[in-house]
Amino acid sequence: MSHTRLDKFSDFSARFLQKRRAYFLCYTGAFCLLSFIAFFPLLYNGKSLIWKPDGLTQHYNALVYIGNWGRTILRTLITEHRLSVPLWDFSIGYGSDVLTTLHYYVIGDPLNLLSILTPVRFTEYLYSGLVVLRMYLAGLSFACFCFQMKQRRTAVLAGSLAYAFCGYSLSLAAMHPYFINPMIYLPLLLLGAERVMQKKSPHLLIGMTALSAVSNFYFFYMLAVLVILYCVIRFLTTRHDKWGKELLCSAGRVLAAALLGTAIAAFILLPVILQFLSDSRSGSELTYSMLYDLDYYEQFFDEFLSLRYSSNWTYLGYAPPALLCVFLLFLKKDTQKRLAGLRAAFVLLTLMLLLPAAGSAMNGFSYTANRWGFGYSFLVCLILVLLWPELFRLSHREKAGLLGLSFLYLALLIFLGGAGSPEAFAGLALLLLSLAAASSGPGLFCFVRQKQLQQKLPQTAVIFFLVFGICTNAVSYSQIYADSYTSRFVDLGQGSEELEHTASGMMSLFYPNQGTFFRFAQDLVPTRNDSLNTRTNTIHYYWSLSNGSITRFFDELAIPFEERAFKYDDVDNRASLHALASVRYYLSEDPNSRLPWSFTNTQVYEYLGDQYYVSETAETLPLGYTYDGYISREQYDSLTYIQRQQALTQGLLCDAIPAGSEAAELHFQDSSLPYEISCSEDVLEMNGSFYAAAPGAQLTLTFSSPADCETYLLIQGMQAESLNELELYTTEPFSLLPDFSWSPLSRYEQNRIRRDARHSPDAARFTLNCRSEYVDTDFSYYASLTESSFDRTDFLINLGYSEEGQTQAVLTLPYAGIYSFSSLEVLSLPMSPLAGQIDALSQETLENITFGTNQITGTINLSRDKLLCLSIPWSSGWKLLVDGQEAELFPANTMYMGAALTAVSHTIELSYRTPGLKAGMIISAGASALWLALYLYRRRNRRNRSA
Repeated sequence: MSHTRLDKFSDFSARFLQKRRAYFLCYTGAFCLLSFIAFFPLLYNGKSLIWKPDGLTQHYNALVYIGNWGRTILRTLITEHRLSVPLWDFSIGYGSDVLTTLHYYVIGDPLNLLSILTPVRFTEYLYSGLVVLRMYLAGLSFACFCFQMKQRRTAVLAGSLAYAFCGYSLSLAAMHPYFINPMIYLPLLLLGAERVMQKKSPHLLIGMTALSAVSNFYFFYMLAVLVILYCVIRFLTTRHDKWGKELLCSAGRVLAAALLGTAIAAFILLPVILQFLSDSRSGSELTYSMLYDLDYYEQFFDEFLSLRYSSNWTYLGYAPPALLCVFLLFLKKDTQKRLAGLRAAFVLLTLMLLLPAAGSAMNGFSYTANRWGFGYSFLVCLILVLLWPELFRLSHREKAGLLGLSFLYLALLIFLGGAGSPEAFAGLALLLLSLAAASSGPGLFCFVRQKQLQQKLPQTAVIFFLVFGICTNAVSYSQIYADSYTSRFVDLGQGSEELEHTASGMMSLFYPNQGTFFRFAQDLVPTRNDSLNTRTNTIHYYWSLSNGSITRFFDELAIPFEERAFKYDDVDNRASLHALASVRYYLSEDPNSRLPWSFTNTQVYEYLGDQYYVSETAETLPLGYTYDGYISREQYDSLTYIQRQQALTQGLLCDAIPAGSEAAELHFQDSSLPYEISCSEDVLEMNGSFYAAAPGAQLTLTFSSPADCETYLLIQGMQAESLNELELYTTEPFSLLPDFSWSPLSRYEQNRIRRDARHSPDAARFTLNCRSEYVDTDFSYYASLTESSFDRTDFLINLGYSEEGQTQAVLTLPYAGIYSFSSLEVLSLPMSPLAGQIDALSQETLENITFGTNQITGTINLSRDKLLCLSIPWSSGWKLLVDGQEAELFPANTMYMGAALTAVSHTIELSYRTPGLKAGMIISAGASALWLALYLYRRRNRRNRSA
């Protein structure tokens, strides 16, 4: 009876596996199981898949916004029968372009269109569902490539699961969901290129190129490089009768299809490229070493099987059978050169992972980052699929070789200092079990009498070990960081509340009752970009593409950044800069917080259970205010940082002098204060440098500043170098001190210090703290330029406004190391002249302001020729009409916009269109028409041939 049932099961299995849909059912079932295991720690702890640092503030935030944005467009189209697309939004930082700012996150990804159909309260569940769906589609996309390459279903199942749950996706899917999109696009792009090289239809390559370019320009570049590498290797390792002719023809066909697809995407791609070229990071001169730190190379062997270590965005973590197939790739005799392309690709891409220059090149010749690792994952999983059949018909030489390489790998994990995690050893054990199952063949399952089923069990066993390896990596990744991992995700069902339950949410209550434009500032910004969906105007910003003119403004005034040039919270609470930015309110959650100059009348507001303290100032400026005279760029650049700040309230900074304008007469009130500097016990001063023996060492500056002043600490020419413990023992003057005498140490201690030094890279970022009696400011100095860095050695730090005066500032050094400054200076800036300067600027202002979609109108009455400054970040997309006639807009005060006006009453009209959008739409329309013509031409030819 049991044999009959087994026979029936075997017959059913054979019929089932003969059908292509069997793969999809098996893949879907296995994917559901693995995704449940991967995200179980979050579900068990009542967490969503919204990661707080970036997921909440950027990805989920943008998804909610784009849903509202799309519904607004549709509502206008249906009710008013006109297409009106909002392109500018003042709720994005100081104001920013919608398409170019949010394209990096949501615009262009077709999956995000579902947000238009999803109410805000359910968008959190859509967001989490899309995280999982992207991983699922990545596996299906990989399977499509493999099936078109005539691979077997079982091998494809193993490869697609390994691909969908590789370390890259397990680590990044929840934190950066759009990082998974290129995993979906790459296999289809390569399949499209393969079809074109085989003289088949180009439509898949054209369509996928367009989709990839529209979806995310950043990853489009990486995808393009990977497709080029694939085509080159594929062509060079394939036999050709007429090599030169076929090379030109194949390259021409692929290039033409790719260019046509890129042109179709120009309506998004061109504006984004123009924005990128003006971004704060695009012109940075980044530095990197020829090689990574030793730890990187030691941990590379560990990373291949685990997710214990990662640096420079290198996430590997492959299922153990994948490594077994990589070993086999180089052990297999390849008399017909069938594996030459795979071998060449693996060597090339592995070298690219091991060289910082390659990481920089793949990142747009910017900082070193291996975010292109999805391409390496595709290659490793493709090797798994292509070598899968060979794994089950191993020769004795290959079995011995695989066993030897496995034990060599074990030795590397044991003896390399930076490797040897429990997860890697577990992965290696599963690799050996996979080898045993594959090499033993059906004989290992002799207890099964049915031959057909017996033949399939070895592959089933290896798939089981593959799945088990994926589970090990998925579970261990969350357990490595345990509570810190789950705590960084938003509670389930609280996504929309997290965005609303913010300072901007509270300030949204002020806006319906206000007839004029204003912004607000705050002492702390716990939730960045919170103004995006509350429709409020603030001065903090955290999006990957930023307006370069704003960063330049910060640089010219030496405003300290806490972390990144595209992640700023305020203008250092400088009174004059608040006024120029139209800041009217200052918000704090601490009743004892010191207020910037002129903010008074503090009121307490309760919002969703929290208390907020809101202060108001009368010393502010509206959206449009006027100057009597200009400051030339040459004159401005010759001033000191604090003089520049004073100049901006006396004259309008113009790169080109407007015709007929007068030069402003500048007066400066700042003064340099004498001070004394003292060091904590763990700091030595020698030859103008400060040697910190331990983290947290302090420099204290003592001075006496006048009353009714802002006080500043000016740091110029800062240099810093961190020292590890070994360097403290070997670097003068530390080595001359008894605490750092080397010879008294035991040999064990000396060896420990040497060993630890190998794994202690120099710090790239130094976050210093400057604390006065009134403020506490963190700011960053970068010794080497990296992902989020900026080239800055000068910092002008506002120590706060005081009615009585200040006496002390403390500078805390983050690491043991050597710190030097070309100069340290304490400056005082009286506030008494500022009120008069603000009053002069606000005498004749833009009035009767109305805001429409991409449009601002107002009126202004001038008694004389003046220069209008608009506190709108500069963009070439703005156009100005004065009394119905086009007038020139120009960059003013570096980050704002200006115009020269004559002495009469004027009607002002401002309109906005994303730079490059019109040209991009024309290119896209022409390319789309060409694609349609190509499709019709090919279809007619097919019909003629069939006839």
